[in-house]
Amino acid sequence: MKILFHFTITLFVLNLVACNQTKSPEPIKQYTFIGGKEGDKIDTTSFDSLQLSDPFILADEETQMYYLVGSGGSLWKSTNMKKWTGPYQYITVDTTSWIGTAPRIWAPELHKYKGKYYCFVTFTNPKIIVDTVPDRYNVQRRATHILTSDKAAGPYHPISDKNYLPEDWSTLDGTFWEEDGVPYMVFC
Repeated sequence: MKILFHFTITLFVLNLVACNQTKSPEPIKQYTFIGGKEGDKIDTTSFDSLQLSDPFILADEETQMYYLVGSGGSLWKSTNMKKWTGPYQYITVDTTSWIGTAPRIWAPELHKYKGKYYCFVTFTNPKIIVDTVPDRYNVQRRATHILTSDKAAGPYHPISDKNYLPEDWSTLDGTFWEEDGVPYMVFC
């Protein structure tokens, strides 16, 4: 009886070990800052000297600061909207995801909602083609994402590792909308 008991336990343990070895490991996520510049390259400049596409300014009452973002992924700060310091890095993404290590960053917007900060931003990976328009162009993988932070200056992290929009949709220019207490993301 003891031999049968030990034999059964041994088979059970071997089965567990074998099952664990057949599972494919989860990919390791690599969250990395993208866009902006390192801290030693921060500058102060006047508003009329900034060159920024798709600008968006968040006026944050909590920090008494203005935060300016735009395509390219840089963040600038100001207390008076005349002199701006930056560019700061504020976006982090999983570089092992479809976004890749060097995505294009388009039309970010910063919004405060119920005590948290949200960044609505479009990422484009030119290496991934989702569609082709014959004799015209290749449609690159592009998607609007929502990132979140506890601070207006970031760092902002994706709210989800899952894609919440279809991969074959080329979405862009997301913005925040609230109606009847329900938050929405509106996008093109």
